[in-house]
Amino acid sequence: MVPDNTIPAKDWHQSVSPDLRQHLVQKIVQIISRTVHISTYQDSTMINLVAYAEKVECDVYKAASSKEEYYQLLADKIQKELEENNPFLL
Repeated sequence: MVPDNTIPAKDWHQSVSPDLRQHLVQKIVQIISRTVHISTYQDSTMINLVAYAEKVECDVYKAASSKEEYYQLLADKIQKELEENNPFLL
């Protein structure tokens, strides 16, 4: 995950812990792949997927104006990802 010191702080950021952010990254990975197992994190495809999920989360974290908007933007991004790349999962 991108270090917090590179992200301009917003008041609501204090209400989202690094653990919660990492949990949400893992959820993004699970939703996109639907088959996440700890052992597959060494696979280059999974490493790329985790990096992508971290970038998505960081971009949303920086863009959102509130915790509620953060959650909504993440949900929208996940939905878009599912529609574009995994239409059979909907």
